[in-house]
Amino acid sequence: MKNSKSGSAFAYFLRLFVFWTALFLAQRILFILIHGSSSVTLTDYLESSIHALPMDISMYFYLMIIPFLLYLVSLFVKESEIPAKVTGIYMIVMILLSNFIFTIDLGLFAFWEVKINHKIFFYLSNPREAIVSTLSVPYARLLLFFILLSASFIVIYRYLIHINQYKTSSLISRIFFILAFAGLSIAGLRGGIQDIPLGKHQIYYSEHPVFNQAALNSFWNCMDELVSAGQYENISYDFFPDHEASGIFNTLMTVPKDTTERLFRKALKPNLVIILLESWSAEGTGAYGYGRNLTPEFDSLASGGLLFNHFYASGTRTDQGLVSILSSFPAQPRNIIIREFGKFEHLPALSKDLNHSGYQCDYFCGSNSDFANTKAYLYSAGFRSVTDIRNFSLTRRTYWGAYDSDVFDYQLKAASTSTSPFFHMIATITNHEPFDAKVPRKFGGDDLVSCYRNTMAYTDMVLGDYFRKARSTGWYKNTLFFITADHAHSMPFGRTLSDPRRYHIPFLIYGEPLEEMWRGKQADRYASQTDISPTVLAQLGIDYGAYWWGKNLFNPFAPDFAYFAYDDGWGWLTPAQQITFDNRLGRVVAKAPLVSKDSMELDAIRNGKAYLQKYMIDYQKF
Repeated sequence: MKNSKSGSAFAYFLRLFVFWTALFLAQRILFILIHGSSSVTLTDYLESSIHALPMDISMYFYLMIIPFLLYLVSLFVKESEIPAKVTGIYMIVMILLSNFIFTIDLGLFAFWEVKINHKIFFYLSNPREAIVSTLSVPYARLLLFFILLSASFIVIYRYLIHINQYKTSSLISRIFFILAFAGLSIAGLRGGIQDIPLGKHQIYYSEHPVFNQAALNSFWNCMDELVSAGQYENISYDFFPDHEASGIFNTLMTVPKDTTERLFRKALKPNLVIILLESWSAEGTGAYGYGRNLTPEFDSLASGGLLFNHFYASGTRTDQGLVSILSSFPAQPRNIIIREFGKFEHLPALSKDLNHSGYQCDYFCGSNSDFANTKAYLYSAGFRSVTDIRNFSLTRRTYWGAYDSDVFDYQLKAASTSTSPFFHMIATITNHEPFDAKVPRKFGGDDLVSCYRNTMAYTDMVLGDYFRKARSTGWYKNTLFFITADHAHSMPFGRTLSDPRRYHIPFLIYGEPLEEMWRGKQADRYASQTDISPTVLAQLGIDYGAYWWGKNLFNPFAPDFAYFAYDDGWGWLTPAQQITFDNRLGRVVAKAPLVSKDSMELDAIRNGKAYLQKYMIDYQKF
């Protein structure tokens, strides 16, 4: 059916502005409806929309570049419908693309609490793993949203907006429109007439991530991430002059006395095994007071080992946790050092130093170690071998790889032929989203929380079975185990990225070499993954000076803090103060003052900023 409407260019572009503003508003409302809490008010919608307006306007002018050029063409091909028809096709394609990007964001936010960013583009270099990691996304519901949103606005465009021919107007009118629209475009594209062009930091306004992400125009954000994808290695944080940040950092990390409490006999050189439990939150672990029906095996081990009560993941992904544990290098808010050849090779590594001390170092996981440059990093870190899913003869598997029982059994066989002392690292995978493993249904229901609990309970069961088997081996009595997680998860209580509890993970030291005085005890020191390597090396009498971002947890004079980072934010936790600081907002977005003094919060902000700035200075130097 031919649409014969015509109108002035001014009226057409004005209608398009109203149209795209309405589409962006519909996306925003849908985003908040799905991801917001039941306490969201009309004021919340209005505030998010007001803060979104500069970016929505900017995106409108980007979308109008092609229609405006086609309008200029139409001035030279009078009576031709081709420019307007091409504009119509272009607009429909843009409607579909805009809603497609928005739909992806809608699904991503449920799990990563951010919209599309450069980290996601990196993970897409391993498309299978990227798809698998989002299999728990409700694709059918998202597809329905995409279809309904797209169909509705295509119909609105076709029958209320689109024209086939521009009305002839005077030369003066055409010149005025061209100059006026060109001038508005210059201002609109950069988000206003201010000195600094529009940036995402100007859109962020709330301590609640859902409102900030709703205000962030999905189409604009995706374009920005694509254009700036190669710039993230140059990110720095300039809270202080560099020398001042380094000074604060050095003061913070300096210990008045270099001494170490012993975990085991000084002459002993035990085998070392780090067990990295996939997505284990301390909040799902009975030993941390969250019920004793989910992780009875871990809880039993904790009763005979040394449990750290305040231990935190450095970031939210396995690649961040791995580098933090082995190299003591903290997670970066916006960068990913493991992806950058030429940088991660310069990091120190626990396995390198253990190699030099006569340890055989081997890594075992059930997933594909090519994902996120893991294998490349591990070999550069001094591991002799990397065992992954390609080494297993599988009769069953999850989307992500081998079941944890197969990985543990493989390590048991490898350890029986390893020359002592050895260092083994075991990374589980069954408790990874989408929690699809066919495991005993200890907890009913098919919802995501129940699936998470069931796969976590399975890993716990396998962990207990592993230790029962290991106790019958010859190497067990001379082996010290460090049991922790690669990162935590929002589950089981739906913690947000800015909530420190989102990063609380188990850390247990266990084994026959452990001195009796430590068994069944709990440590209240605040610590994180970056502290593991310097702590292990200090126990072996190996210099750990290269690991200056972490601390020796058994030096009673070492500073008492934990640090974590998320998407352009960070947390600083001490016995006196816990804060989360958002770099885009430039302020604290969450805090739990344990000692009610303003000076404590100011100290936490100062120390956290200096710590972040200093390790990003180091990052640039690698």
